[in-house]
Amino acid sequence: MRLLVLGASGFIGGAVYRLARESHVEVFGTSRRDAAGFVSLQNTSIDEVRRVLKDLGPDVVVNAIGSGVTPGTSSKQEMDHANRLLAESLVGLAMDGALPQFRLIHLASSRNRSGFHRNDDYVVTKEDATNSMLEALSAGLNGCSLEVFNTYGPGQPEGRLVNLVVRGGIDRSDLILETPSHVRDFVHLDDVAQAVIRVAGSKNSPKQSVEIGTGVPTTVAELAHLAYKLAGAETSRIVTGNLSEPAVVEVADIRPAEEAFGWRAEISLRDGLKQMIELAKA
Repeated sequence: MRLLVLGASGFIGGAVYRLARESHVEVFGTSRRDAAGFVSLQNTSIDEVRRVLKDLGPDVVVNAIGSGVTPGTSSKQEMDHANRLLAESLVGLAMDGALPQFRLIHLASSRNRSGFHRNDDYVVTKEDATNSMLEALSAGLNGCSLEVFNTYGPGQPEGRLVNLVVRGGIDRSDLILETPSHVRDFVHLDDVAQAVIRVAGSKNSPKQSVEIGTGVPTTVAELAHLAYKLAGAETSRIVTGNLSEPAVVEVADIRPAEEAFGWRAEISLRDGLKQMIELAKA
């Protein structure tokens, strides 16, 4: 397998790139920044992406480029370009008979069956991209849309929930939870990378997004209390809002990933948080 990871200097893309190298897969990675060992992909225009595909000739392309997952970090134009236009361009290139064929792996955010807990440009652009990918899969595209749930782990960008509660526990600081009853599925970065590599090497192309998560429901309050206990902090420092408010439930259905690719998450939330805490304290 000759693998190309778009966004290999990012959080999830970086983990996929590192695992591929450790697994002795022939892998190339792109970065918007000039970084040693990576192919430069500055503006992700369709012509630039086509050039990279022609130069490298990958068998599999993983699109791990995204913008705006942390609110307030990207403009509407940046999110539209990175999340929607790039994904649509890749779909077109993957079905372009003039290029060597490649398998396309699209990383989508969880679509939240119970209603969006966010309703902003990030959600809209990621949803548009996923819909384009699903249409292409129905038309015979070789690939897969992976609906990745709440990914956490070492190197997680600042401002994300797990990073905040871990840092709060280490610092023994007060923590205010505005949505303590909301239910999430927290999946470790290493498990996500394993899923992507497994899917990249498969011949299966499900017509629907395959959910990547643990299948284990955890409330925001439970997450915070566990992190504080593991960090040795007093849980009394955690202040929760209205625990009786209607909860948004977002938990992966893990059966399709097992059935299609033989994959399931292996790292428990306790072990994953413990790892983050130990690394942060080192």
